[in-house]
Amino acid sequence: MMKAESIGFIVEIFNIKLATAVALQRLLTTIVRDKIYELSPKNNGVLRREGDDLFWNQKKLSISSCSTPELLNTTKT
Repeated sequence: MMKAESIGFIVEIFNIKLATAVALQRLLTTIVRDKIYELSPKNNGVLRREGDDLFWNQKKLSISSCSTPELLNTTKT
């Protein structure tokens, strides 16, 4: 049997400012950590959060975001 090496979550939110997207990304990180603790209480305290990343036994769980030029205000007018 193969062992899972990764899991992905995709969240799409449109028409928001970059600062809002960053805040939501950090909130998602906390929600994921809390859900893991809820589903597996024996692992409570095992996850370490650094910014937008979670670490579990030295394995990194990454949470990334992307944006469009409109959100970065880099479009020419």
